[in-house]
Amino acid sequence: MPYLAYDLLDYAAAEDALNDGLRAALDLGDPTLISYLHFWLGRAAADQQRTTTVLDHAFAAQSWAARSSSNLVRSLNESLFSMAHASDGESSACARAHDRAVAMADTPKSSEPSFLYWMSPSMAESRAAPSLIQLKQSRPAIAAVQRSLAGLGQQFKLDRGFALVSYAEALTLAKEIPEAASRLTEAADIASRHSSARLTDQLTKARARLEPWAGNARVRQLDENLRAHGVWQ
Repeated sequence: MPYLAYDLLDYAAAEDALNDGLRAALDLGDPTLISYLHFWLGRAAADQQRTTTVLDHAFAAQSWAARSSSNLVRSLNESLFSMAHASDGESSACARAHDRAVAMADTPKSSEPSFLYWMSPSMAESRAAPSLIQLKQSRPAIAAVQRSLAGLGQQFKLDRGFALVSYAEALTLAKEIPEAASRLTEAADIASRHSSARLTDQLTKARARLEPWAGNARVRQLDENLRAHGVWQ
């Protein structure tokens, strides 16, 4: 199960499984599935700051998505380009790719493969926030994550956790420290009920960015909460 390995931060195992799946999809000649697997290989590379590899998978995914009837897989492909452009500091290209990703995500599920059930404009917005934070654009990042949280259903608890961490990071960038601590407290509650090493890792990194304000009362409360969940020392 590549996603499980990915969520446990075992990138080598995840990439091995994804590459096995990619070979099988190529044998089947399924352009939607091939593009989808390139997206996940690109996501794993993005998490490891391997921008050249992200672009390689984005262009490969684009080629196969052009042969697919799926707007959702094209949306994922644009999200991947958006991440790569953010890593290169190309804010305009990042914004254009993100806008295309959101627009393409707004498509009826009835015409899409069942494995893309989870993709939506809200999911596309959630992927924009980390890129905007990387580009130091706090206000657009806050707006994107607010739109994402407004549209994410309660069944997507883990995705809400990631969105809340992004929200906190954007608020920290804007120096809205009490609110940032509050959003991380919400994310910690979700993390305590899931086995996602990726969420815990992002949560602790987001808390580390609050260290200059460690004396703030809300940050101290956050630390007590994180220690209770075994997330912060």
